[in-house]
This record gives sequence, structure tokens and C-alpha cells, in this order.
Amino acid sequence: MDGVTEPASHPSQRLRIGILADTSLQQHALRSVVLEFGYTVAVSHLVAQVAEPQLVAAVDAWIVHADLANAQAQELDNWLGNIAVPVIFGEGPVPPPTAQDYAGWARRLRGKLQQLAGAINLEQRAAPAAEQLWVLAASTGGPKAVDTFLCALPAGMGISFIYVQHIGAEFDRTLAQVTGRGSHYPARVAAHGEVIVENTVVVVATDKVVEILDNGTLALLDEPWPGPYQPSADQVIANVARACGERSGVIVFTGMGDDGAVGVRLMHQQGGRAWVQAPQTCTVASMPDAALATGCVDYVGSPEALALQLASVTQAAVTLKSSGVYSGNR
Repeated sequence: MDGVTEPASHPSQRLRIGILADTSLQQHALRSVVLEFGYTVAVSHLVAQVAEPQLVAAVDAWIVHADLANAQAQELDNWLGNIAVPVIFGEGPVPPPTAQDYAGWARRLRGKLQQLAGAINLEQRAAPAAEQLWVLAASTGGPKAVDTFLCALPAGMGISFIYVQHIGAEFDRTLAQVTGRGSHYPARVAAHGEVIVENTVVVVATDKVVEILDNGTLALLDEPWPGPYQPSADQVIANVARACGERSGVIVFTGMGDDGAVGVRLMHQQGGRAWVQAPQTCTVASMPDAALATGCVDYVGSPEALALQLASVTQAAVTLKSSGVYSGNR
């Protein structure tokens, strides 16, 4: 509806969007997509109102879907020239929800909003974004092994961890609360649009797919993980390897099944490191054994040994980088 203002929330939690469109139908379609993907519609106006004083609002970004050749073109140009926040311009006609191409159009808009939310959070972050990102993959016996690993790490390594643990969805927050409590690396459940900052642990949600975007932010999709594992270590590892390449790594800890083995291959191909917990130290060794069978594992050790090795290679990388010859993770 024209001119409707809705309560806004903090942009680090939910992006506040302003909508400017040629028609009420376009307004409605854009508003539906913005709300569907968890953002807030702060204001919504027609282009015919572009010259009105109230078309200034506290928003994080605008979506503008307008014909720049219409009668309000000059007013629209003037308005755009005074906008200090990012603007997403609509592409082509807005399809009706019943059209075959509606899903694709909505998906493209969602992608733009996800990238934008991450970019805004990057600008507002209080801590530096991580230079290295490691996936910690585990199942049966994982919480104890991962906690032991984190508690053995020295402070301030500048690394961030993505923790993939096969566990019931109702235990996500409990896992984040107990993981690394005695370490220098606090854990939290993944949140949509947040920045992956250094010296932290992000616990992957079990009921929603989590994507790591190229700009180092997280996107939570309202869809279940594919395949037999919830969450999927293979999918997260592949995502991190693609996004971070030589700046990434994976450690496969104790667990039942073979989740992580495919991801280990992809991590190796992308130039990242692939390590596993020594099978004899595992509660269940199936996951490490499957990873070892790929022939792509670089290091094997107990949780304590894995921590010492990571500290060692990280310090070596810092030394090489300071000398000007470091170019990656290897």
C-alpha cells in the first residue's frame, strides 16, 4: 500500500528496505519478496510521489523499479542524486506470482539483497573479517573433540571457524553455548547477513542451509539441507573452498558416516588444507576414515595435536607474510 511505514529493526539484524515503483502491482510484488526473505519494508512509494518531502526515510537501501523515461524522470534523477544509501535497480518487468519466470526473478532479487546485507554489515563490523576460514566437521563424539581442539588453541590467530555438527535442530543454541567455553574462540549460531569475523566460531544451523558468500558474510536459506546429513559437511566445505580457496581448510573430527569426504577432495583441489582427527582417538572413526580414503589429507592428529599444528602453520604463514613472500595457505 502506498506510503505505508512499518517498524524498522537494526540493520545488522534485518535490512530495512525502501521501495519505489511505477505501479501498485510492482510495489506489491517487490514488498512480498522483501518480506518473504526476512527483511523489513520501511517505506513503499510510487514514483509519482518522488518529489514529496516525506520520501526520505531511515532505510539501509532502496529498491527502485521505474521507467526512467516517464514524466517524473527529472524528479527521479534529482532524488537519486540525494540518496546516500545503496540503490538496487529493478531489471525488466516484474512478473506476476503465477508466471513461470516469477521464481527466477525473486531468486535474483534475493541474491542482490543478500549481497547488500553482507556489504552493509561488513562496513559496520566491530571486529576484522577473518583472513582464514576453517570448517570443523563432526558427528558422534564431536562436541567433546571440537571443544578440546578449541581450548588448546592460542589466542589471536586471526582465524574463523565454521562448525558443522550432526545434531538435532533443537540443540543448536545449546551447542553454541558449550562449544569453546574455556577457549579464546567464542561460538554463536549462524545468523543471516552476519560477517564472519576473526577469532570466532560459527555453529551451522541444522534446519536451514547456510551459504558463505564471496564477501565473507553468511546467508541462511529457508530450505532444508539436501542429502542424508543435517547439516551437510560436504556442502559447507565445498562452499568455503570455492569462496576462500587457499585461505581455507577443513578438519574432519570423530563421527559416524562419510560426510566430509567429498568436501575434502574439493578443498584439496581448491588449494586449501584437509586434516582429520586420528582414528584411534575418535569415539567413532567412520568420518575420518572416509576422509583418509580420499588420499587428500595433509595431516592426522589428536584434537590437541591438530590445535598445535594449526597454531604452527598459522605462525609460519604470518612470518612469511611479513617477509612479503606469502601468497596463500600453503
